[in-house]
Formats: sequence, structure tokens, C-alpha cells
Amino acid sequence: MTGRYLYLQVKSTSGAPYSLHFDFGFAERGHNVRVSVSNLFKSFNQSNGFVIQVPLDLRLERWTVTCIDLVEIFHRSGVFPPSYQIEGAH
Repeated sequence: MTGRYLYLQVKSTSGAPYSLHFDFGFAERGHNVRVSVSNLFKSFNQSNGFVIQVPLDLRLERWTVTCIDLVEIFHRSGVFPPSYQIEGAH
């Protein structure tokens, strides 16, 4: 990872559910961490240390650029201790 942000260009269709999944591997962990972004989630949730669920309800029926701060998501989820630094993520 060369930065802390993930930029997505997405177009939501009215009423249609969607989910996007991103898997991240870290040398310090024996397993991957999955970040799932969806309009099916009602709140931010971290389950079992492997999956972080991020709600994203786009009600616009047009192309939209969405910026996701991955470092903030990793820290907020508690997957890593607060003092953990991700190299290259400034």
C-alpha cells in the first residue's frame, strides 16, 4: 500500500444491493483482513478480527468517486493497536 486512501468510482442503481470486498495482507498478522463496503450494512462493525464491515449507502444514480480512509478504518475497528503504524500511509 502506498497511501492511506482507497478511491472508488461507483454507480449505484436505485434499490439494488451491492457489496465490495477488499482483502489486505499484513506481515505482522497470520491472516488477511477483509474490508467489506456495502449498502446492506446499517453500522460500522468488526467481526472476529478478520472482517470489517463499512456501511456506504449511495442513493445517487450517477457515477460518484468515494474516498475510503483505510488507516482510519483499521484503527477504528481495533484490528491493530492504536500505536500501530502502516508504513507508506501518511
